[in-house]
Amino acid sequence: MSQRSIRLAAAVGPFVASLSLMTGGDVSAAPAAADAAAACSALSEMTVPAGEIKLPTSGAHVQSATLQPASGSGAAAKPEYCEVLAQISPVDPHAQPITVRLNLPTQWNGMAVQMGGGGMDGFLITADGPGPGAATQAAPLALGYATFGSDGGHSVPNPFDADAQAAAFMNDEVLANYAGDQLKKTHDLALALIRACYGHAPRRMYFVGASEGGREALVVAQRWGADCDGAISYYPAAGDVPLLVAFGRDSRALAAPGAYPGPAKQALLHNAVVAACDAGDGARDGIISNPADCKFDVAQLRCPSGRDNGDTCLSDAQIAALKVMATDLHLSFPLASGETGIPGHHVFSGVDLTARISGLGASAPTPPPLAPTEPLHYIFFNVFARGVVTRDPIINPLALDLENPGAWRSRLSELSSLLDAAEPDLSTFDRHGGKLILVHGLDDSLIPVGRTENYYKSVVQKLGAANVDGFARFYTVPGYGHGGGAFIVDWDSLAALDHWVETGVAPSDPVAADDTTRGRTRPLCRYPAWPKYNGAGDINAATSFSCVSP
Repeated sequence: MSQRSIRLAAAVGPFVASLSLMTGGDVSAAPAAADAAAACSALSEMTVPAGEIKLPTSGAHVQSATLQPASGSGAAAKPEYCEVLAQISPVDPHAQPITVRLNLPTQWNGMAVQMGGGGMDGFLITADGPGPGAATQAAPLALGYATFGSDGGHSVPNPFDADAQAAAFMNDEVLANYAGDQLKKTHDLALALIRACYGHAPRRMYFVGASEGGREALVVAQRWGADCDGAISYYPAAGDVPLLVAFGRDSRALAAPGAYPGPAKQALLHNAVVAACDAGDGARDGIISNPADCKFDVAQLRCPSGRDNGDTCLSDAQIAALKVMATDLHLSFPLASGETGIPGHHVFSGVDLTARISGLGASAPTPPPLAPTEPLHYIFFNVFARGVVTRDPIINPLALDLENPGAWRSRLSELSSLLDAAEPDLSTFDRHGGKLILVHGLDDSLIPVGRTENYYKSVVQKLGAANVDGFARFYTVPGYGHGGGAFIVDWDSLAALDHWVETGVAPSDPVAADDTTRGRTRPLCRYPAWPKYNGAGDINAATSFSCVSP
């Protein structure tokens, strides 16, 4: 710790010591407002030398530290806390800094939560709200956790400014930070500032994230398992290279003449699939609980002529493109990460392609410039193709067939070792006592749930089922999409994780509320089980369902 840090800890640490370590002390023991404000203000003078951060940087400095008053109520409640903004300076002067936000509650519970990003990052995670899948739950900050997040190592608006984002990733340090380095750097900076403020390190450190943040949760568990006591990963965008190659494959299929199904046709398909398969779990509730049993034949939606005859049917070209999306991708060349491909989407067994954020949008993929109405799958591939793989800002991504990469084959393999969160050996995380909660919706239209299923199975194969049962839980959720869907999970997974870490007692028969239909609940079933209606009782009550194995 730097001398500046030591002096600061000695000066301001004692006044919060009585509030830390979950003593449950009397609120009257809280410091006077002037003391809290002074302690927070003192942080604004801090610099953190490069030696405090265990990956190469040029050090870090606090930009501002402001005491924020308690505000809000319910799930939006925030306590009094010190809001710290800091930057980690790059080694390469042409790279962008990592911007970090750290929230230090006056009444600290002695623990910390790092929150992950989304998309391809580029926006600052404020870390002052609830975590993923916890819409009505109290935010970690409100519970007394010190919380922090970053912008991922670049500040390009995500994801529609594809030109600027592609340009940012042409810098090796920016790309390495996005791939994972920024997670360690942010963690180490936050740890130094927490020690400076409270006088000691957190006794527990957790990571929570969804999508890109879910990938980041896996990266932390895989690469820096001894830094993390527990991780929560919702619908992780893991296996980046195979995923993005599949995005390119799907985008080329959708860009073929007459192949793109507009929003009305997307809704036509989804409604037909639900109508055909909804009752397969015993309850007609708009949710397909076991997609594997859904035997929908898309041919019944075919336009009689095979040509596009309007929004009441699908043309042959549109059916062909949708079948590409539903097909597993098998790479014909090896990747350094060990990945061999990625499963297709449940296009014909429940996925809602009309999803507001993660669906197929309202217009077909086209060469740059991008329109925000184009599929998010293609927008991500656009950035990947131009800024990460070829580093050619004027290339037409739709002309790049990375299933058959030719000269780009070695580049893709190199990138897989950087980007992919595919390492099944979580033994360091396990030995440290870390616990992992994985949640993925069966109706995810962006990240195929099969990718997470395959990853979980690889961990079991590597470490053994009995061992994995001691530190990991994986739940697949019917009706849940990429944060949206017919059933939006609302579950206090952080409380479940913390209880598991503290007591050694794993989550038992957890129940999730539905943020789509308030009052509806469902059991969270451990993979590969799924919730089946018991044949009697309220179809909106979890008690009317049992988790059954395939």
